[in-house]
Amino acid sequence: MKLYYIIKLLRPVNLVIIAVSMFALRYLILIPLLSLKGIALVISQFDFSLLVTATLLIAGAGNIINDYFDIRPDRLNKHHELIVGKFIKRRVAMTSHVMLSTLGFLLSAYVAIKYSIPWMLIFQILAITLLWLYSASFKKAFIIGNIIVAFLTACIPLLVISYDLPVVFKSEGLNFPYLNAPIDDFKVVFFFTLVYAGLAFLLNLLREIIKDMADMKGDKEINARTMPLEIGVIATKKVVNSLSLFTLILLVFLQQSFMPDKVTSVYLLAFIILPMLIGMYKLKNASRSKQFLKASNYIKITMASGLLYMFLFNYLLTNHFIL
Repeated sequence: MKLYYIIKLLRPVNLVIIAVSMFALRYLILIPLLSLKGIALVISQFDFSLLVTATLLIAGAGNIINDYFDIRPDRLNKHHELIVGKFIKRRVAMTSHVMLSTLGFLLSAYVAIKYSIPWMLIFQILAITLLWLYSASFKKAFIIGNIIVAFLTACIPLLVISYDLPVVFKSEGLNFPYLNAPIDDFKVVFFFTLVYAGLAFLLNLLREIIKDMADMKGDKEINARTMPLEIGVIATKKVVNSLSLFTLILLVFLQQSFMPDKVTSVYLLAFIILPMLIGMYKLKNASRSKQFLKASNYIKITMASGLLYMFLFNYLLTNHFIL
């Protein structure tokens, strides 16, 4: 039974999404695009799987330490979901966090050292450090905690190319900092990955701010300084709506500039723009915790649609409808 609650602490659904994101980006985007230039990735499937596993272990450890520090507000915001201190002892949670973080770092170190890119371990060191600081100090600070979560989410797609591409450069006889790398051959890969990272950052920032509105009751009890408590719910809604509109305008601009095919346009309208607009409408009328959470669910739909687009992109690319 204790193992069940530890697994629940890890938030397995979120971990599955991370794994699918990393594998999809590599096998549906990177490999097909680079193969058009006659370029093959060097890191083996097994070693890439180790890197994904390491990422999941570190993310899971971050989820555990987050709940460890969140016992008091969780008793008020979501008492029915409370695990640490109720089903799992605090010391067990802390031990699990340390073990998972350490194992995740060691797996990453194995891959980085094997392919002579030890400096890439900065991603893992940064993630472990920020996850701890977020949970212990910054989660309830004004906007900083929201930005940390959004930044770490954006790092997931960047992590894939940050390990794969330096190894490719090295195989081509190029040395760090790769100033003489053939950038044109990798331009589409860079663009696609950066768009995904940017979209992940903006959508997660939106979702985190909306979640703060849902958690105001418990946050107020612990003297948190989240955006809705500092500037009020009405002003926070305006911030979210402005950021949502910016995200949509940017996304439409990029899509029309670089991938204006009809299939992508329809997909963007139906599965990304429409859910975000519905979410904005739901947020406008929200005043209770459940209503705010319903609004954030539409951001989740948008994020899931962005992930699923990689499968559609691969189909369009393979059948020569684009590029």
